[in-house]
Amino acid sequence: MGDIVSESTGDFISVRLGDFVGIRTLDGDRYDSFEIRQEGGTNSTRLESVKTEKLQTYLGETCTIWDLVVPAAPVGRTGVSLRDCITRDGIQIAHGWAADDGTIRQPPDWRLTSLTRTPVSEEETSPPAELSDWRNYTGFAALTPSVAARTAPDFAATMHGNFSSYGAGIRHRKRHFPWLRTDTKFANGIWTIEIVNEQSHAALRFRANALGAFESLSINAPQIWSEDSRSDAEQKNVIVKFGILRGEVCKITTDMRSERIRTEWRTDDGIVLKEEADGGRAPNPEDWTVVELQRRAVELSEVMPPAEIFERARWGLSR
Repeated sequence: MGDIVSESTGDFISVRLGDFVGIRTLDGDRYDSFEIRQEGGTNSTRLESVKTEKLQTYLGETCTIWDLVVPAAPVGRTGVSLRDCITRDGIQIAHGWAADDGTIRQPPDWRLTSLTRTPVSEEETSPPAELSDWRNYTGFAALTPSVAARTAPDFAATMHGNFSSYGAGIRHRKRHFPWLRTDTKFANGIWTIEIVNEQSHAALRFRANALGAFESLSINAPQIWSEDSRSDAEQKNVIVKFGILRGEVCKITTDMRSERIRTEWRTDDGIVLKEEADGGRAPNPEDWTVVELQRRAVELSEVMPPAEIFERARWGLSR
């Protein structure tokens, strides 16, 4: 067992390779962010470890440097950014940015501060149960109820559309201000959920694959975004027009500030009725249109995460 300390931030970090990518504790009661991914399948963006002959020492332990490289990258290639230091018996002692001499740049991003080799029960290494309760995260801790009529009204909408990577699908959107939930099920079985706080920008994102297996879940902490004081119409490469869709007057905004061109049709009370995205280096067109819309009071429970995505057994955890 070992304690891990982040040299860069001073926060306590708990890491379990493979399943848990990272958990940063904000205080003694709540968590700031969380991410879990299932192993299996191919992922061209996931870094792979390549063993080197370079040695380094932490806590009196001699460990071997492993370069983290893009899959299929040649061994010993230049431009390695991150490295791990791992003992002969497989214990990850330190992780951090690559130094020019083939070691980990000091101070490392994190390192063990203590290490004891003893028989360890599964219960001691399993993540604490409170991590499976979304209410323990700062972004979801203070649930804001719907506010007065001066805000955009709550609504429930059903959208039909297509995403080239997954095919056709049905997307349900519900808002209980400031929470907006987008729940999409594709014809090939893929299921995604995104829940965002439109004020704090805290977000939960979930994905299950075509066979129904849970693949990834992340919770991001509240963030402060810088707002551009100019209106859409004043920004370069943003075209704003007006039109009518489903009997609703909409502002049609086409954003061409990046390689992917995005267009949305938004009502005067802030409901997106149609969205399109196309272009970029790898064309990935997306086109969704509302087929049913209800302006109504949406219960908070309708937009919060479904209990099943926090069932520990679905993520390969025994407790």
